[in-house]
This record gives sequence, C-alpha cells and structure tokens, in this order.
Amino acid sequence: MLLVAACAVVGALVTTLRPLRTSRTGLVTALIGGQLLGHTVMSLDMLDMPHGSLWSPAMLGAHIAAAYVASIVIHGAEAAYRMLVAALSRALPLLVRPPAAAPPSPLPITHRDRVIHRILAATPCPARGPPLPA
Repeated sequence: MLLVAACAVVGALVTTLRPLRTSRTGLVTALIGGQLLGHTVMSLDMLDMPHGSLWSPAMLGAHIAAAYVASIVIHGAEAAYRMLVAALSRALPLLVRPPAAAPPSPLPITHRDRVIHRILAATPCPARGPPLPA
C-alpha cells in the first residue's frame, strides 16, 4: 500500500509541475525520484535486517542509468508516434474516400388535395396572418 501511495505522489507531482511533464530533464528527474522513493518505501520493512544498507553505489548507478535509458526510449516512442500520426493524417484521406452521396429520391405522392388551392384562389385576402381589424 505504501508503494501505491508513493507512486500516486510521484504521479501527482509530475502532472502538477510543468517542467517535469514537458522536458527530458524533468522526465529523468521524475523517473529517478520515483525509483528512489519506491526503493525507500519498499525497504522500510527491511530496516532491522542484519545485512546492512540497501543503498549501494552500484544500485544507485544502475537506477540512474536505467532512468536515462527509459527517458530516451519514452522520447523516441513519442517522436515515432508523432511521425506516424503525421504520415497517417496525410495518407488516410487519399486512401479512404467517403461514398458519393446518392441523389435525393423523388417522394411517391399519389394524392394531392385541391381544396386548399381553391380556397386560396377564391378569397381576395390571404388566409394567413391576423384579421384586418386587429
């Protein structure tokens, strides 16, 4: 549970602080900070173990190197995604054409009532609108 809480703290920091979100240095800092915080939380149960400190220089160096490699992989994946989306947005409209719209079909009207036409033609004033005294 502590590890999940530590991950939530790192995620909240990354989303609220813009430099951690947008730059390569911020990404490396977030990855290193997350790994160090995760190791600290996981090693809290091992404080009374007889084998000594869990923090060795080799472990710290390996984690820092892993954070740099992970940031390179993440930025490479983001660049590849941007290039793929740009290529697809240019090529997709050429490959997929929407179907041509069918012309509107004539309505099958079989009966036309001529009463309305006769009333409108017989009266000198129009049938729409308010009466003249109003």
